Amino acid sequence: MSFDALTGWEEAAEHVLPWTPGAPPRPGLCLAWETGCAPLMRVQGVEVVRINEVFAAHTIDVLMERGHQPGPMLINVPRRCVEVLLPLDSAAVWPPYRYTTCAAAALMKCPATEVTLASGRWVGGRTWTRSPGTGLPFTNANALTGAVPEVLARWHVSFTARIEGWAGDRLTPGPHRKDRP
Repeated sequence: MSFDALTGWEEAAEHVLPWTPGAPPRPGLCLAWETGCAPLMRVQGVEVVRINEVFAAHTIDVLMERGHQPGPMLINVPRRCVEVLLPLDSAAVWPPYRYTTCAAAALMKCPATEVTLASGRWVGGRTWTRSPGTGLPFTNANALTGAVPEVLARWHVSFTARIEGWAGDRLTPGPHRKDRP
């Protein structure tokens, strides 16, 4: 399993224009969205946590179990992750969890804000779970910070149990060839 898609090009593209979720989009951005594109943008005014697709759904489940409503997130199939929008200054406190990364002023290919799961639309393998900029609060960074290690621990226990179960499911080997008559 490769998790290199979580890290990326944040420093590589200095010429990319910024976009702040919730702010009115520039005319060029509106045109790109109207033509069905998901242009590369430097997302400002928020932090972005990328969670590998293997753990993303479980992380959302844990957040909801704890009574926290997740905010806008971008399901990103090409990068095999979910990109969670968090309030500013979350990157400074984000622990170095495996299978996640947190970036300030992240580069993202963002579809139009109305391209959501509820609309059933996808652009370039991407859709928003909830539209950013509609007044919905962002995901609580502290709640997300607490949910990720629980998901990783649950996954570890589940994976260990499956490995131990495999050993019990195997047939007992027969006698070795040299021991046969």
